[in-house]
Amino acid sequence: YLSDMPQFIATAKYWTSSYATDGGVAQLLLAVLYYHSLIRVQLSGPVLRLVEMGFSESAARTALVNNSGDENAAINELLLRKK
Repeated sequence: YLSDMPQFIATAKYWTSSYATDGGVAQLLLAVLYYHSLIRVQLSGPVLRLVEMGFSESAARTALVNNSGDENAAINELLLRKK
């Protein structure tokens, strides 16, 4: 969806109006989808992959810096921190 953001937003609005009938829930769902799309646009490469694995952006960036950009080493560091 990153290559066609207007289509993504249109689809999100359609799904929200079709499947989330309570107005408050619909607005919340649309806001979450929009916020998620903004995060994905701002993040890229290794940071995005680590964030998609459930790590925070700041933790992902720190781990990547600590490990000279080595994604696998950064993942190991992040997993060890969680223990």
